[in-house]
Amino acid sequence: DEMLQRACPGARTTDMARAQLDAVRALRLAKVSLLTPYVESISAANAGMLSEVTSVVRRHTLNLNHDDLTTAVEPESIAGYSLDVDCSDSEGLVIGCSAFRACGPGFIDDLELSLGKPVVTSTQAFLWGMLRAGGVVEESTGYGRLLRTARNLDYKCGREISITRETSCPPREEVDGGEAD
Repeated sequence: DEMLQRACPGARTTDMARAQLDAVRALRLAKVSLLTPYVESISAANAGMLSEVTSVVRRHTLNLNHDDLTTAVEPESIAGYSLDVDCSDSEGLVIGCSAFRACGPGFIDDLELSLGKPVVTSTQAFLWGMLRAGGVVEESTGYGRLLRTARNLDYKCGREISITRETSCPPREEVDGGEAD
């Protein structure tokens, strides 16, 4: 972030963890259930990270120790585990890990319909965060409430904002003395 800010003051950045936290904030989820494929120690760390912005009221992990195992989990199984970890105290579900196949077209919308509450996945949140950082605010269907209705939410605090595509980045040659592409 620091190097980018020197080269392009005012540039908006994100990463997967930050985007997940921002998505939970934007949807104003005070209590969530958490599903991860991780081994217990990593799942607990993921819950700890989420505790910066929400309370994890129920958590389930699959204790998988390799990405090959995670990507082998069928979306239908992820949906089943999601229904199992959900509880009445939870206002939403967070599905951790970008290797989980939990962001295919329609998957999140269908899961939200089954649960009756928002779903935030690592991949979906990262996509949303990158789109917002780039000034893209168009709504999208198939990827949950976050991309469908959180269009103009300030992901830092849930307030409505106006995002523009303007940038304050100087031409590249002014930054590093190199030629522009």
